[in-house]
Amino acid sequence: MFRHDEDEDVRRFSLIKRIAIVVVIFILLCLVYFFISRFGQNKLENGLLRAGKEYYKSPEVLLPEQGGECSVVSLEKLQNMGYIKSTLYDQCDKAETYVKVCKLESGNYHYTPFVKCDSEYDTKFGEWQVGEESDLVANKSNVRFTFMPQVYTNKGKAYYPSNVSDATKINTYYASAPTNEYKNKDNATKASKWYTEASGVNYWNNGAYSSTQPSGYPTRGGEGTPITSISLTKPASASYRTIEQITLYKKYSSAKPYVMDYICYDTKIHGQVTSPVPCESRSTNNYNTTIMIRYTCNGSDVVDKTATCAGGAATDWTTSVCTPSENTTCETKQGYRYTDRRWQWYTSGTYRKYYPSGASTSAGEITYYTSAPIAGAKQDTSTTTTVYKFYKLVDGVTTSGSWENASDKYISEDDMVDLLNKQGFKVNSLSEILKNKDIKYSIRLEYSNRE
Repeated sequence: MFRHDEDEDVRRFSLIKRIAIVVVIFILLCLVYFFISRFGQNKLENGLLRAGKEYYKSPEVLLPEQGGECSVVSLEKLQNMGYIKSTLYDQCDKAETYVKVCKLESGNYHYTPFVKCDSEYDTKFGEWQVGEESDLVANKSNVRFTFMPQVYTNKGKAYYPSNVSDATKINTYYASAPTNEYKNKDNATKASKWYTEASGVNYWNNGAYSSTQPSGYPTRGGEGTPITSISLTKPASASYRTIEQITLYKKYSSAKPYVMDYICYDTKIHGQVTSPVPCESRSTNNYNTTIMIRYTCNGSDVVDKTATCAGGAATDWTTSVCTPSENTTCETKQGYRYTDRRWQWYTSGTYRKYYPSGASTSAGEITYYTSAPIAGAKQDTSTTTTVYKFYKLVDGVTTSGSWENASDKYISEDDMVDLLNKQGFKVNSLSEILKNKDIKYSIRLEYSNRE
């Protein structure tokens, strides 16, 4: 019995050993395959890169002229011009396999080969990120550029909210434009919302009324005047709402029919034709007798001359009864009238009072400060973010001009050219932009590295 157990252990150990050997061999094969694939990809990329650089050394070939410009040369072109003769590229996509060269702001050129031969050898990159030239890996990183177009203006800056021209005289910052009028921004910095602590009753929106509970104001106060509205579609049911079905009316100012055409008759030919001009005014010597004038309201349907045409100026839908008349036509539809009850809402006890709005929550405040705006104010560090001073451009504020961003974000070269053309600048390239003294641009470099 003991001998039998010993043999069983030996057989079990031998099986485990064989499995381990198979696993090790499999791992080694995977590593060999990986390194062979990587070697094959590198060989293709390096050969393509050498050919691309040789191509761009040719005096007949123009490298990108301005910083931020890129150009590509395809495998097909490199083969046709004799820069690549190897059969290694026979299975590669002739258009999607190429070398890209970009001119950096420093004046240096950055080359990147792209191989698309099959899933094994395709060049793959990671996520795009904003960076500097020092972040690039020579001949490896993929590069692209976005641009901030700028326009020279003689107008001055009027900063929100007090319209002062000196930005140092205001201490308010905003994460986004505070109004549609003040869209330009500068003086980027980190700032926070600030608050004081108060005790007692704090009403939402300075005592305004709402049908629903605003966030941060849990207690319902006094009831205000209900609001009544109408709708063609049934509104959603709510505990504070009463709904009734009613007839709604729309009133149209009537229009008179106009001449559509003339029916012309010829006594000699004994026939008739339709004419857009009076028959007697026709340029020909036939069909010169008018036997009928046809009228229309819409250009196609014939109506009586005394008819009333609908479709003139219209009112909104209303509950006021509409009565048809010589100059008025009416339309009716079934709709709804609904009435919403409203209340004041408040919080009591100790609460935050954000400056300067007085809101009890940070969501109700839009103003940021870099330091306490009033005595006793506390910083809400959870709101700290990048903010700006916003301004509008006005005449008569300054005698010296300034460069202003023409976009609220960095954009592609094509989008920048389109934007500047819409503003009246006739440009088609970066070079043409730089030749115009009233416009320029700044460049943002973005890169991605091989996976």
